[in-house]
Amino acid sequence: KDIPMLVQNKHHRFLFCLHRQDVLEERHVLASSFQIPGECYTSFVHPRAYVASSVRMGYSNIILSSASIQSDVVLGNFNVINSNVTIEHETKLGDGNFVAANSCIGSKVKMGNYCFIGLNSAVRENVTLGNNVFAGMCSLIISDFSNCRIKGQPAKPYSTIQ
Repeated sequence: KDIPMLVQNKHHRFLFCLHRQDVLEERHVLASSFQIPGECYTSFVHPRAYVASSVRMGYSNIILSSASIQSDVVLGNFNVINSNVTIEHETKLGDGNFVAANSCIGSKVKMGNYCFIGLNSAVRENVTLGNNVFAGMCSLIISDFSNCRIKGQPAKPYSTIQ
């Protein structure tokens, strides 16, 4: 109930990052329920991260130490890019995604909303991940997936997400 008062002051900025990989979409719904306008959110980029000048980024993104975001990447809102993650050129991420440490996302990848890419995973270039893809750690993602949990090398589905 205090949020409308905070939003009235245009100097206040918000950063939202509540993470639990099994409820990424619900966390995004929670953030929306605060009714904070997008322009009142800020993003955090660690000083030791590299973000190319051509990257287009929505609001409330978090990019941690030693991450590398290459040219012409598009990030939606509420994404977390963890330490030592590489996202190659011309990749597009939707909203509410979490890329765990030491993962590599190839060039021209399209990732929808609420995807989780586990520790030490790799996504091959030109792959499309629709909404709600949960990739277990050390997954090697070389084909398209949507609304499922995947794991392995190469990654294969082991359950669907409704």
